[in-house]
Amino acid sequence: MGMLHDADRNCLPPDVGIMGGAGVGWSTCSANDMNTMLQTGNHGCLWADNIADNEVTPSNLQGITLVPELPGQLNTADEVCEQLYGRGFRYREYPNICFAGVCANWSEAQLTNPEVRAGGWSDWESWTTCSRTCGRGMIYRQRICNNPTPKNNPTCDGNEYEAQCCSLTPCVGDNSMDSNLIIQRATETCQRLIDNNIINGTEYTASGTIYSSLNHGVCEVLCESAPGYTRPDFTRFGLIENGTPCPGTLDTADANQYSRRPGFYYACLEGYCQRFDCANTLDSGVFDGCGVCNGDNSTCIIREGNYTDDVAQWVRRGWTQIPVGAYNIEISFVYNDMKQYYTEIFSKEGTPIITSSIAGDSRIFQTKDSPVSFGGTLWHNDAFVAIMHAKGPLTEPVIVKVYSIDSNSNTGMKYIYSVPSDIESCSGICENGGTWNTDICACDCPSGYYGSLCISQCSTLCNNGAAVNESTCECMCNEKQYGSKCDCLYPFTGGYCDTCSFVTCENGGVFNTTSCSCACLDGFDEPQCKGE
Repeated sequence: MGMLHDADRNCLPPDVGIMGGAGVGWSTCSANDMNTMLQTGNHGCLWADNIADNEVTPSNLQGITLVPELPGQLNTADEVCEQLYGRGFRYREYPNICFAGVCANWSEAQLTNPEVRAGGWSDWESWTTCSRTCGRGMIYRQRICNNPTPKNNPTCDGNEYEAQCCSLTPCVGDNSMDSNLIIQRATETCQRLIDNNIINGTEYTASGTIYSSLNHGVCEVLCESAPGYTRPDFTRFGLIENGTPCPGTLDTADANQYSRRPGFYYACLEGYCQRFDCANTLDSGVFDGCGVCNGDNSTCIIREGNYTDDVAQWVRRGWTQIPVGAYNIEISFVYNDMKQYYTEIFSKEGTPIITSSIAGDSRIFQTKDSPVSFGGTLWHNDAFVAIMHAKGPLTEPVIVKVYSIDSNSNTGMKYIYSVPSDIESCSGICENGGTWNTDICACDCPSGYYGSLCISQCSTLCNNGAAVNESTCECMCNEKQYGSKCDCLYPFTGGYCDTCSFVTCENGGVFNTTSCSCACLDGFDEPQCKGE
């Protein structure tokens, strides 16, 4: 009922009641909590005066037959949650419950030899419209397990929903990292709850997060309490918006969004964290090697190979080249077998892109959440898993090398990528005396000229997608970048400095997605309003 203990609300004797250890009665704190509960959320129906006093008489009540079954025998746990809190609320599946004075699991608390009736589905409801205009929404339809309702049986077999994600283009200001986008969507939900007077804006802020990490708790929001306010235990707020990412069990390729992956991901749908496929449906479609959902590898050529030559200590050796037009690129080896080896990539002119070290110039070899932009794509590298990958397609060829910092055996380095089916007939017009190289689908340039067609006279490589000024050969940084190479200004991050390092504000601060900063209340400091 949303009541805290009297002491937690600062109600002290003699102003105490049942919540303060007294046998009967209510403190003023409990009364205030009760009134707050009755006047918010889904409790407005209790104030409806739609039954006349003379209609409630003993004779009226005599005709009522009480159903002998307990609610849990006739309703699923999710249905009970919906009755208590509203449509879409889900049972959070806590592992144990209090039963007969002990902490027991569900099987220990069930009736013995109950009558069991399997449930049956209703007809499908109509399809909804897309829930968002950008940033990934959801179109879905639902069927109800009530034909008949199950009895002492969890639910009907099969999926309650058919759904497809829609409006997949990110909104302006959307964070590109799923973990941050979840917080962003939760915060948007809390703001709507405040704007619509579902929760009290003096008691809660718009800063939101997921309700809990237990099962479907990841698709429900928890709104941060305002400074000085204590949230009653088990307060429920609302469901996070349909289409919001949520954590689920994925294989390594999907979990890390490798370039070559099946294409599964998890998103919230009416309070459930559901798995969607490469076609953005609840089915099981996967990407083929050409990147086509439910394809058969017939629309491209897949190139792959291995390199097994041992490399001596402190030696760097090139072992393959990747042409213009290549996409879904992966280069890997078994890290535990070859910890002294590093995968590196260079431009065709020999300019380092991702390396372990070059003549004392330390380069990026662990990209984490700041992938390196080169050749029209972002390159991700995890030296401690030994996989480098890029989505492509490449606009510049890449030379792949291996660097050894110790003497150990090469148990096998692997590359795999896809190219267009007509790659063998690739052609181009080289400028400034360059000659066409079919192997890399680019020009071999004379000294002083660079790029796939030998147009540029600048060998400069800029970070984070910054362009080169062809007149000065200097990097042209935007307002989120700084330095000669255009590194990201804090708190911006990501391959193009287009992502915020954080999306949450403390102590009632409001996050601004454009500036990646918090507007803080008096007495609290940026960037996250942590206090003086």
